[in-house]
Amino acid sequence: MSEGQSYIKIPYEKLLSLVESIFISEKLSPDYAKAMADVLVMADAQGISSHGVSRTQRYINDIKKGITNPHIPHDVIRSGTSFEVWEGNHGLGSVLSNEAMKRAISLAEQAGVGMVTVRCSSHHGITSYYTHHALERDMIGIAMTNTAPLGIPTGGVEARFGTNPLAFAAPSTGKLPPFLLDMATTNVTRGAVEIKLRNGESIPDGWAIDKDGKTPTDAKQFLADLLDLKGGLLPLGGSSSGHKGYGLAMMVDILTSLLSGGEYGINVRDTTDTAACVNHFFLAIDIKQFRNIDEFKKDMDNYLTMMLDTKRADPLKPIYYAGQIPYEKLQVAKKEGVSILHSVYNELQKIAREHNLSI
Repeated sequence: MSEGQSYIKIPYEKLLSLVESIFISEKLSPDYAKAMADVLVMADAQGISSHGVSRTQRYINDIKKGITNPHIPHDVIRSGTSFEVWEGNHGLGSVLSNEAMKRAISLAEQAGVGMVTVRCSSHHGITSYYTHHALERDMIGIAMTNTAPLGIPTGGVEARFGTNPLAFAAPSTGKLPPFLLDMATTNVTRGAVEIKLRNGESIPDGWAIDKDGKTPTDAKQFLADLLDLKGGLLPLGGSSSGHKGYGLAMMVDILTSLLSGGEYGINVRDTTDTAACVNHFFLAIDIKQFRNIDEFKKDMDNYLTMMLDTKRADPLKPIYYAGQIPYEKLQVAKKEGVSILHSVYNELQKIAREHNLSI
């Protein structure tokens, strides 16, 4: 294995500070830079490298090209007791999403539930990141985003909807990790294909089909064809049960885009030269307005334990629930460092030098 494909461990705070400094050097405010860096580093810490610090240069390019605008604030275009609709003005997805989830939480404190939809935003990293804000306030958090067309309707050969990830988080007492579901509505994400391309590997069966309805072998050509909506990622469930992921993807588009008045389906274009106009949806539920919060969290622990105590098909293979493994990886990374590819760290160092930053 070459050095570029080997891993290096970087102390969590050091990596966070490095990425944050890079964004500050691009004239982002310290708060905005922290929001951008935090979601990227957490992704790598949880083992989701497709959405980690390797995206730093891409975000910088988007800012320099004017694809995203880090200086125009959002506008509230509709509001009510428990909801708001925001115009994102091509802002930074991570920043807008942080603010929107926190606003949903504030609304939930008043009304029991709070919802914020954001139209015309940009890529916001791992969707589950934003539900952590709800967990910190003993709330249930739901977050969704649509993306540029990458997924194909069951039976089709053209991309019509995005990977459209959704996340759901519910707090526990702390004796067990919280429940945190984070899933794309396609079998894999575009980032997973990009990793295969970066590593010189072929696309596995069951991930995607090309414009002719066959499994693509050339990751570079497949990604190029996707720009013209030719071929696409299989919806969650694959060739046999893909109607389930297909339906979930449409649900995400409806909540993020049609509800906010944003772009949807093939109208969401996210290329290297055009403005990404993706849309988000955030929901917070204030549990204590429904029932005693301590009793809820105790019941959550009991429910999670039911899953963990299930008789195993293979005694050597433990049972997990959604969010448990990423949570445990995050705790380890904060103590022992974040594992990233040497090639990714070398790229970060190169970016830092270009910005006259000390490493």
